[in-house]
Amino acid sequence: MSPSVEIRLEFTPNPNALKYVVDDFTFMSRGTASFGSKADASGSPLARRLLDIPGVAGCMIGLNFVTVTKTESGDWEVLDTRTRQVIQEHVASGEPAVDPLSLDKPMGTGRAGKSLGMMVLATMAAEAVARATVRAVLAAHTLNLANGLRLPCHADMVRAGS
Repeated sequence: MSPSVEIRLEFTPNPNALKYVVDDFTFMSRGTASFGSKADASGSPLARRLLDIPGVAGCMIGLNFVTVTKTESGDWEVLDTRTRQVIQEHVASGEPAVDPLSLDKPMGTGRAGKSLGMMVLATMAAEAVARATVRAVLAAHTLNLANGLRLPCHADMVRAGS
């Protein structure tokens, strides 16, 4: 078993969540992954172990940290000790915190991946609407020019004192 690592505790704005930082260890090479259930955690040995702790509602794994969210009935004194133990065991195991292949699934893993996927879809939809709007404005402008109408430009408005 490798020597124990130093785990630094950071508080979060959420009183039901604590952040465990391991400065000299990398859990993930990029991004974060959130897990709210054991089903979400199928691609993460670390998340599965954390979610096995009674009182843990979810976890998020990042570059060098793990944030654990407790249930309302969870007791931080008990959870903190067990969470530190699970993190120590995981670091000593040499296993990846999250299987890299599970990160490439459509929409990611867990709630964060789904939220990110939804944001990407919303952004793509907004861009499509913006492109359609620009095309409609250009078509109207072209039609007005063809009919001899001229739309006022910024310089016309400045001259008019608008």
